[in-house]
Amino acid sequence: MTIPFENPFRISDFRFTEADQLTITSGRIRVDGGRVYRVETEAAAASDDLSYIYGGQDGMVVCLVAYNDAHTVVLKHDDTAGAGKIVTPTATDYSLDDNNKLVWLMYLSFDNHWHMLAAPSSGGTSHTLDSATHTDVGSITEAQGQLLYYNGSNWSALDPGTSGYFLKTRGTGADPMWDVAAGGATGQTGPTGAASTVAGPTGQTGPTGPTGSAGAAGAAGTTGPTGRTGSTGTTGPTGHTGPTGRGPTGPTGAAGAPASDSGYLATGFTDQTSVVVAHSFGKRPVVNVIDSSGNGVDFAVVHDSVDQITVTFNETLTGTIICAVGGYGHTGPTGAGTTGTTGQTGSTGVTGPTGPTGAAGAAGSAGSTGPTGPTGTTGSTGTTGVTGPTGPTGSTSLNRDVVTATVSGTTSE
Repeated sequence: MTIPFENPFRISDFRFTEADQLTITSGRIRVDGGRVYRVETEAAAASDDLSYIYGGQDGMVVCLVAYNDAHTVVLKHDDTAGAGKIVTPTATDYSLDDNNKLVWLMYLSFDNHWHMLAAPSSGGTSHTLDSATHTDVGSITEAQGQLLYYNGSNWSALDPGTSGYFLKTRGTGADPMWDVAAGGATGQTGPTGAASTVAGPTGQTGPTGPTGSAGAAGAAGTTGPTGRTGSTGTTGPTGHTGPTGRGPTGPTGAAGAPASDSGYLATGFTDQTSVVVAHSFGKRPVVNVIDSSGNGVDFAVVHDSVDQITVTFNETLTGTIICAVGGYGHTGPTGAGTTGTTGQTGSTGVTGPTGPTGAAGAAGSAGSTGPTGPTGTTGSTGTTGVTGPTGPTGSTSLNRDVVTATVSGTTSE
């Protein structure tokens, strides 16, 4: 939906000054510009409803905050007709129950309501890394010294290794592992350890050869045929008719007798934005409106008929509508002068010029691209890695300990 802004909001219209304090009166407050307002409940009540905000103009933005932590201001959601009402995005009432809470409202003239720009959120919920929230991490039994790594498709845990081992990377495409640290002082010679039966890893496959270059583009298509000549322009308009002749005006008739159809009607109203008045005068009266304090107000009037009017206000008001008509004398008879002869008809306008020749047809499309060249040959397979060395001589023969784990899931935060 497109909202018709008559006066688009500019950030320069908002005044970042010390907040003004407003106190609710009968569910209402009045603002006098775009700024921050601290709102207090009526008579410092523990809770009070705010149903109307007067003084809004199209595009005006205000920021409201509770004046007192112990006094809750409830913004009442109401999207029915009526100027100054408040509309929340959740279509529910919103409470300012903490003076660290604030809301931003914009006044829109297409419905004369204040619209809450955003409702504060309560934030997310705490959870553990291996909870159902993270679908890319399976169930993990946590242990001190455990490490998390990505195994190519999921996140997995590498359990703690033997004391003194170091974390060893095995390059792209392989999982990390714990391994025996090299170097250090030589210990006493022990029995010869058993030969290692674990072969070194196979070398990686060589990269695929590059794709062959694309074939040459096809030749450009031929130019399309010339477009057809445009149609002849339309005939110009007929010349204006000559002026009508006028004879002398007859004498004015005598004035009619005074009329007796004058009238006056005062209609009171309470908390209204528009009022229909059936005055039954049989003519359009002069209309004026005053509020309950006797002051004039801004209003618009529509004469629905010679017996009824509709009066509309910029905000909800209480006051009086005054309708009055005065008497008029009857119109005397029309003079008896004859109408002069009709003037001659003007000559016919000239024919308009011929329309321009149509544009040439578009050029034909380019020929299709030639076929893609053949794919290059696959690179040769890398050589097999060397066999791992025999386990070191020492008090105990150690075999390399490779620890891997696989957990299904995809990364999602």
